[in-house]
Amino acid sequence: MTDVISKNNQELRSTITEYLEGLSSKTSERLFSTPVACLAIFRLLSSIEKQFIMSILYIDNPLTSKEVSSWAKPGFEGEIITRLGPLRKLHIIEKRDGGLVLNEIFRNQLKNALTGGGDYKSFGVLSNRVSRDNIEQTVLDNYALKKWESILHYMVGTDAGAPKPSGTVLKLMVRARLMEEATDYQSGGTKLKISNKGFQFLLQDVNSQVWTIILQYLRQNEEQVEEEKQGIHVVEILNFLFQLSSLEVGQAYIVESLTPVQRRMLSDLREFGLAYQSRDSDVFYPTRLVTVLSSIHSNSASGSLNNITVGQASTNITIDQQSDSSGFILLETNYCVYAYTDSPLQISILNLFVELQGRFPNLVTGRITRDSVKSAFRNGITADQIIMYMTAHAHPHLRTQTPTLPITVTDQIRLWEDEKDRVRGSVGFLYSDFNKPSDFDIIYNYAKKLNVVLWHDDNTKQMVIAEEGHNAVKAYFKSKMSKQGRPSSQGTR
Repeated sequence: MTDVISKNNQELRSTITEYLEGLSSKTSERLFSTPVACLAIFRLLSSIEKQFIMSILYIDNPLTSKEVSSWAKPGFEGEIITRLGPLRKLHIIEKRDGGLVLNEIFRNQLKNALTGGGDYKSFGVLSNRVSRDNIEQTVLDNYALKKWESILHYMVGTDAGAPKPSGTVLKLMVRARLMEEATDYQSGGTKLKISNKGFQFLLQDVNSQVWTIILQYLRQNEEQVEEEKQGIHVVEILNFLFQLSSLEVGQAYIVESLTPVQRRMLSDLREFGLAYQSRDSDVFYPTRLVTVLSSIHSNSASGSLNNITVGQASTNITIDQQSDSSGFILLETNYCVYAYTDSPLQISILNLFVELQGRFPNLVTGRITRDSVKSAFRNGITADQIIMYMTAHAHPHLRTQTPTLPITVTDQIRLWEDEKDRVRGSVGFLYSDFNKPSDFDIIYNYAKKLNVVLWHDDNTKQMVIAEEGHNAVKAYFKSKMSKQGRPSSQGTR
């Protein structure tokens, strides 16, 4: 496993760049062996990193730190070297002869990608004939929308006519801790419910959601292959992901050019709506969802993709429709909620923390109550997540205010959350029935120094000592009493 990625840090890597940084130099060089992978990685970089690579792409000799620093404005010489840190972690630049150079494999393959050289098949092979199952763009859009929304609907526990996700999808959702097993009191068995992390997942844009799933898919596949084959296996999967990101949406590509590993992956990606393939067909079609694979930044995803999370279930609504449906929630100081939406998905999400009271065409009304919010808390949803969701989807009318949401409501939601921790149980010993008030003071002062006093009452001369401090306090009091020639007769229980 050490050849691929440090297992201890694996769960901390939340973006594709962090994942790539965790690859060994050997695995990275395998990945650099195709033009499509180098171009895709280049697209993931920041603007200054891209500029640096393009500046030295055709320079053969190593550049010294002094030469690199000379490119910066006065006073920022040291910063430019620091900003190149991610490129070193990605093994794109390396030290040679006292200077910095591009990795030779990366440099050659990026040149091929930019000039049309190298293995053209790494960018996918278009079908040169009209397929018997030639698919229109609107059909692909609806297919991707239906697949993706079936996952989101299942997470929030709504039917909405969406089919249940496949076992592959559910297994991945549990592994990613987006859903967790809970007791089903009606059947006596277990069922899957949305987790705290899953609710946070729903708050993300489609770009982030897709990458979350992809990263979990990568990690899952690492665990399923033998250690000595992991590097090769991961490279094949990453190459196919990067290939998908470069394909033209709606075009037919032949399956024959894929490796066995990539064909199995294609079958899995169909379940998420990233690709379409008819049964026994020798071609596949990338859907609009794969466009998010070309960048990790949410603002790079097209506005049409963001509509996927809106949950428009109507068959006449496709992914590429443009609509500003992100701001639909009105929240009043009296805790009343007005949501201008007819999306089953958004209504189901609201139902997690709002007591819904009425439903009209394009409008849902409800109220935030103590019971409705506490129900959300029991499902692992936090007050901050509720507030974040309503802020992210606040109606434009609310966005003109500062703060966006009524502070009386947000403060109350946090106070209701604090009620969960209002009473905490601790094991302790009650000290009472002291012979003298001074005996109480002796024990109390000593226990206070040890920070083991859970409760005390000066009037009744009683106190509760934490379990971990009981023996020390008892021994101290006995020692004090023996020095005075008196028995330690205080009561404990």
